[in-house]
Amino acid sequence: MRTDSQLFQKAHQGLIGAEAWSSPLEGAYTRVAKLALLNALDARRLCDLLFDRRLVQASFGKIHGRSFLSAAWTSSGRAIQSAAWARCGFLDHYCGRWAPRIASDHQLRLCTSCADVGFQSPLFQIDGLQVCPIHGLPLTTACPHCGEPTPAYALCAEAFRTPMQCLKCGLGYGAAWTGVVMLDSWRGPPDTQPLQVLARRVATLARTDIEWPTLANWVVDPMAADPNRQRRHLAFIALKCIFNPPPAGEAAPALNHSASSCRPSRPLSLDKQREIAVGRTSIYKAIRRHLIRRHRLRKELWRHDPFNTFRRHRVTEATVPQSRFCSALLHAMALWTSRFEGHDMPPLSLWSRHFARRGIGLSLNKAMLQWPGDHQVADSTWGHFVWGSFVEDLWTAQQWRRLTSSLEDPFEERCECDSSSSRAPGSSLESRRAAYLQLLRTWTPRLSPRVEAWSSGLSHFIWRQGEGGETFCFVTVKRTGDA
Repeated sequence: MRTDSQLFQKAHQGLIGAEAWSSPLEGAYTRVAKLALLNALDARRLCDLLFDRRLVQASFGKIHGRSFLSAAWTSSGRAIQSAAWARCGFLDHYCGRWAPRIASDHQLRLCTSCADVGFQSPLFQIDGLQVCPIHGLPLTTACPHCGEPTPAYALCAEAFRTPMQCLKCGLGYGAAWTGVVMLDSWRGPPDTQPLQVLARRVATLARTDIEWPTLANWVVDPMAADPNRQRRHLAFIALKCIFNPPPAGEAAPALNHSASSCRPSRPLSLDKQREIAVGRTSIYKAIRRHLIRRHRLRKELWRHDPFNTFRRHRVTEATVPQSRFCSALLHAMALWTSRFEGHDMPPLSLWSRHFARRGIGLSLNKAMLQWPGDHQVADSTWGHFVWGSFVEDLWTAQQWRRLTSSLEDPFEERCECDSSSSRAPGSSLESRRAAYLQLLRTWTPRLSPRVEAWSSGLSHFIWRQGEGGETFCFVTVKRTGDA
């Protein structure tokens, strides 16, 4: 039987700790919470004694000022020595600078079974992780008793007023959290092997030299409730897929990617520029022919009137159909060709019988021809970019049609009886126009080559391997639209 002298031990700054009070891979959140209960300390005293920092009363940045994702804010003289046991529980201890790019500190994420034994891992904060690797249970950000949202994953007053207990109903997030010291219950999971596998995969990111300049601009769905969370989720999946491919039989992630060697962009001679332009123009034309043949668009393109089919905003050049009867496929072709083909004529005008095409050759927009600009990539990767651009534009056109179909054609000429009492409330011409314009503001970046040369649904990063070896990784989300 253990005695108190065996169970308790002196910690630092006059605080009391305990043997085996934390588990492997346990996060700083529950480590600090246990110390708070052992020593009856609030968040202000904890922050001062452990980390030699003042408590942040309010934090409005992307990362909380006292976040448990990154230990950068603890890097002062006394804190480095006194809180080493807590620093190993920060997420950046495992994945370095990638912590805020793949994880969130807005809310504590936990597994209820892990919470029952006094455990929470910083790996649970990774947005791409949906279930606990140990128990297979969904990770939650709500009180299991009343559904109240959990506090921030940070050293803040709300989180440590009653550590690991709901501020609304007062019940603990797990059986081991009742507001008192429960050392026998803080034993942690008996087997953390599945979590250790994830930790080793995540550690690969910290050891690998990766540059992802377009990550902050990667917007997969403009209508998403939390685009930042969606971006972190996909970034984690993309990195895990490329550096740790899923084993045979495991479902493939909802991402497309291609990789090829690359080198930093440098000035090219005029002859080399012409050679690249000729080759890539041929690639683009081949993909365009394939799309037209596959979807049997030649007759539809020949018949369409470029002046009456699409409406183009005079400032942003956002292109939208003038009628709801315009197909999403034709709209996608208009968006896609407007991105790539360098002329000032209305969309798809070169395919219309209303234009004499004699003497008009195809030239590609410089921004698209030289994509990605800062690096030189193989023509095969550029071809993936061309194809991915059409898939994104097709998805955009499909979403635009879905969102605006109930609005009919709010800008066509209508008589005064349009807003008669026979229509349902909120369906007047004015309200439908307002809804249409709001959607247009939201989707303009994807509908306008002037605002976004290429879709924000496409992204890429550079993976450096050894001396001078660079791999260009092109990433896009798998869309359900048939291309």
